[in-house]
Amino acid sequence: MKNSLGDNWRTPPEVIDFIECKLGAKIKLDLCSSDENAICDFNISESDNFLDDKWLDSFLIDHGDLCWMNPPYSNPLPYVKQAIKWSKHGYAVAGILNHDTSTKWFVELKKSAALIIPISG
Repeated sequence: MKNSLGDNWRTPPEVIDFIECKLGAKIKLDLCSSDENAICDFNISESDNFLDDKWLDSFLIDHGDLCWMNPPYSNPLPYVKQAIKWSKHGYAVAGILNHDTSTKWFVELKKSAALIIPISG
């Protein structure tokens, strides 16, 4: 369901349930949230800016804990690059994006992702 924030969409609860079940872990940190779409207690809001590297060393959660990313759909590339950086720092990052293999962000993701799960609805 699209909300009033333009290209920011709330992740459906059934998608969160599916990801947590599939990966065998609860999501501990929402990396790209707003007041309207946060999916857990710990989150980095738009004003906090997930793209700022200061969060990599903030110890909000333990390395290996599952993070969730639902970036703005109009330009997910910088968010995908930051998620890749987080994964290289030891965080598990899962996210939801449009399935479009022709984009630059998909190429970057494909090079680095351990798992890509297309979900159709």
